[in-house]
Amino acid sequence: MTRLEDLRPWQKRILKEVFWELECAVSVPNARLMLEAKSNDNKQLTNPHLQPIVFAVRYATWRNYVYGVIGELFAWALFLFFSLLWLLAALALIAVTLFALFVGQVRAMELPIKTLPGLYEKLKRVRHGFERRRWSAQRRRYNAYQKLCADGRAPILYLRLFSSDQIYELPLEVTRRVDERLAEHYEQYGPVIAVGGPNEKGPMPGPVRLYFDDNTWRAGVIYLMSISRLVIIQAGIAQGVLWELGIARRLLEPEKLIISVADASNPDIADRYYYDFKKCAEVLLDCELPMSLGSSVYIGFGKNWEAFPQDPRVLIDASGGWSTVKYVEKQRTQQTYEEVLKAPAATNHVSA
Repeated sequence: MTRLEDLRPWQKRILKEVFWELECAVSVPNARLMLEAKSNDNKQLTNPHLQPIVFAVRYATWRNYVYGVIGELFAWALFLFFSLLWLLAALALIAVTLFALFVGQVRAMELPIKTLPGLYEKLKRVRHGFERRRWSAQRRRYNAYQKLCADGRAPILYLRLFSSDQIYELPLEVTRRVDERLAEHYEQYGPVIAVGGPNEKGPMPGPVRLYFDDNTWRAGVIYLMSISRLVIIQAGIAQGVLWELGIARRLLEPEKLIISVADASNPDIADRYYYDFKKCAEVLLDCELPMSLGSSVYIGFGKNWEAFPQDPRVLIDASGGWSTVKYVEKQRTQQTYEEVLKAPAATNHVSA
């Protein structure tokens, strides 16, 4: 297990600041008092435990809703128009090729072989552009307050780097962000909540975003952790994420914490900087993380903070209650220490 003195200078500097902030962290009751003092909103949520953070909910307006509907219709119109053009071009190409073959021009087969892949790539770009425009339109129509008003269950808290929300950096084959897929699964157990980035322009699909200022975001995270049914933290080598990980270690039962090593703009993030994150997290959590995750992108914890590659869905049974934590692939062949060191490390992530 990694110790503080084993880290590199820049890692020590970050963790020393994190430990200082952890010592200054307020208690759960004081965090609630801070949030209640900030809240001057008379709107009511179904879950009384979420009432202290009602001021952090961003509301959708009728103008945003109208713009969202128009934007989605426009996205569909562009998609159908360019898809029809592609289809007509493909049909014309096939017709010309068949005619050439009919008159005995065998070399005409080279034309579709060379041209169709290019047309297919253009169709993929059209589809990706459609997904981006549709996502932007859905964002305008998203009503976080209405969603919380309809659900009185304990929340699922998702914490991550704000940079992972950038859909415009997604590869063409990835059309939905990690947090959207996560929210879609966990909404059957409770509302999925995340802290919104300071530069976000409006509500976003996926987890319900809460928007705190610099003076209340730490109190908001502490209070939300205390009332959440499950806390999922996306791995990141950033001071804000590491502070959240340290707070989780102090407040949560180990079975309630999951570390996600998945990222929206970097689908293979587990291979890129997991090893650097592992060293920092082991110091904060005072436990040893798996040397290799294999094909898994999640880490679960046993009763004594034993960490293991984990499918997060096994933590919740079909009835919504907590099931016994099961070790997944306990006998997985471990990578050697030298193999892990060969993995490139991304150490320039911006702090949340």
